[in-house]
Amino acid sequence: MWVSYSQPTPSTALTIRQQGRNRLSNKFIPVTKDKPSNSADTSSHQILLKAGFVRQSGAGIYSLLPLGLRTVEKIERIIDAEMQAIGSEKLSLPMLLNPEGWKKTGRWGGSKGEFFRLQDRKESDLLLAPTHEEEITQLVAAQLQSPKQLPIRLYQIGRKYRDELRPRAGLLRGREFIMKDLYSFDATQQDAYLAYDQVAQAYRAIFEQMGVPFVVAEADSGNIGGSKSHEYHLISPVGEDTLLTCDSCGYTANEELAQLTMHPQDHFRVAQQGDHCVSCADKNSKLSSVKAIECGHTFYLGTKYSSVLDCGFRESGKKGDKIPAEMGCYGIGITRLLAAVAEARYDAKGIAWPTSLAPYSICIVPTDDRKQEFKDMANQIYDQLGESFKGDIVIDDRRSGFGAKMKDAELVGYPYTIIVGPKSLQQEQPQLEIHQRIQHQESKKTTIDLKDLQHDMFITAYRK
Repeated sequence: MWVSYSQPTPSTALTIRQQGRNRLSNKFIPVTKDKPSNSADTSSHQILLKAGFVRQSGAGIYSLLPLGLRTVEKIERIIDAEMQAIGSEKLSLPMLLNPEGWKKTGRWGGSKGEFFRLQDRKESDLLLAPTHEEEITQLVAAQLQSPKQLPIRLYQIGRKYRDELRPRAGLLRGREFIMKDLYSFDATQQDAYLAYDQVAQAYRAIFEQMGVPFVVAEADSGNIGGSKSHEYHLISPVGEDTLLTCDSCGYTANEELAQLTMHPQDHFRVAQQGDHCVSCADKNSKLSSVKAIECGHTFYLGTKYSSVLDCGFRESGKKGDKIPAEMGCYGIGITRLLAAVAEARYDAKGIAWPTSLAPYSICIVPTDDRKQEFKDMANQIYDQLGESFKGDIVIDDRRSGFGAKMKDAELVGYPYTIIVGPKSLQQEQPQLEIHQRIQHQESKKTTIDLKDLQHDMFITAYRK
C-alpha cells in the first residue's frame, strides 16, 4: 500500500531540522555494570563494554554499537585520506573465497586449524577470508599485460576471520575483525621498494593522528612471506609482542628478529634485554624491553605470489615468459586499533579519547533538563558550533541527574563537555563552562563568554 505525504509546513520543517541534532535521548548507548566473564579481558575492554561501545556475541565475536562504530569510522576516514594521498584506490573483495589460489601458493595445506573452512551443498571447498593476497593477485593477473599498466595500488577495508584457539583481551584477539589491507604491484624491485617507503610514510601519518605514541619495529614476515617487514606498535603492558629498543639510536625490533653479534665472528644469537645495541656507535648503549600491541604490519612480498599465480607482464615487442610483478602488502587492524587506543587512554573514570577518534568531540550538558530556556541555549550552542564540528557534537538531553550525566561524559570520554548553567542564561555577558577531559587527572575547567564560542581561535583550539 502506498502512503501519500503532504509537503511539510515551515513549522514542521523546523521541528525536523531541530530533531536532526544529535541527542543522547534518542541514541542507543546501553551502559552496563556487568564485568566480562573472561578474566583475560583487559581493563580497557571492560570499559568499552560498560560505556556501550561493544557487546559480545560469542567467543572472540563482537558487535560494534553506535559509539564504537563512530570511532571505527573516524579511524577509517583517516586511513582513507592517507591511502588515497599516495595514489591508492579502494575496492571490496569477497569474504567467501575460492581456495584454488591458496592451493597453488601452498597455504591451503599449511593453514589447517587456523582458518575457517567450509563446504557448499556440492561439497566444494570454501574459505572465510583471513587475508586476501591470493584473491587480489588473481584479480590483477587477469588484467595485467604490460608494464605500462603499473604501478597498481589497491586497498580495502573489510572483515577478516581467523579461528583463534583462545580468543582473549576483547577486540585485541578476536575471531572476526575489521582490517585495512593494501596491495601494491610494481614492474621492478626498485619501484616496489619506493612503494614500500611511500606506504611507510603514510602509515606514520596515520598513526600520528591516532593521538597515542607508537613505534615502528623491524619484524619477521611470518606466513605472509617476503623479505622486508615492519610492525607498527602501541606500547602497552597488555601487548603480546615484546620489542627490544635502543634509547640512544632509536633502533627497534621484535625480539624474534633482533640479533646480537657474538665472538667468534659471524656467530649470532637472539638479542636480549641489556645487550649492547649493534646498530649504535655508543658502546655503552643497551637494549631495553617493552611490551606492545601490534596494530599494523607492512611486507615487501617480491614475487612470492605473483610468480605462482601468473601475475606478470611482457615487455613490449618481446616474447618469452612473463616477468612477475613485484608486490607488497600492508595491513592495519582497525578494530584492534580501537582497542589499543582505548587501552592506552583509559583511566579510573573511563576513556580519555583523543579528539581525532572520540565518538563525539563535544557533549553539551544542561544543568537543568526540564526548563525550556536551558534546552534552547543548548540548541543555540549546538548550532553555533555546527559548521565547524559537523555531526561531531551531541546534546545530553536525557531526564537524568546532572552528576550522573557528568560521570557518563567522563566514562564515554568526550574530549570536551560544555556546561549550560544559570550563568549561560544571564542577560549581560552569558558564560559557559568548558571541561576538557585529561587522562588520570581532573578535567581542566575553563569559563568563556558565549560570544567567544564563534571565535576562530576557539574553534581551532577545539579541533586539535
